[in-house]
Amino acid sequence: MLSRHFTTGRGQAVTESDSTRRGARFIVLSDGAAPSSRREPSASARGLTWRVVAANNRPLGRSKRVFADFDACVTAAAELHLRHDALSTAISFDRTSASWRWTVALHACPVAVSVRAYSRRVECERAMSQFLEIVRRQPPVINEIRYVAPGSRPS
Repeated sequence: MLSRHFTTGRGQAVTESDSTRRGARFIVLSDGAAPSSRREPSASARGLTWRVVAANNRPLGRSKRVFADFDACVTAAAELHLRHDALSTAISFDRTSASWRWTVALHACPVAVSVRAYSRRVECERAMSQFLEIVRRQPPVINEIRYVAPGSRPS
């Protein structure tokens, strides 16, 4: 298996296999600043969320909740995969923005939502179907946190 070594945030080295990089997958995002040799992890971060991204890195869906720690976030993503047969779906239309969004619930509790609004219902349905297919097909293998805070990007 081929691997690729790259840097994220400020000096964080990550090794990612070609199969992970090219395939659809779960990722974890943090709103805190990435730790570095000069900075500890951000104490002001509000939390972590998981996302499902397509092979081309297009986000398909995200967690409805924000999690306090990495383990809780990964556990929730794993539960979604393990209990995929109990999921229910809904597509709604927002008249004020003239757009469509989807929601996935587990036992009537929303657990995942669309990342963006769609102008056409068929696009919304397609994105939801892709999301559900990824959730059903593969368990989440998450071994990194991607930092999205403004101070996390290299200068």
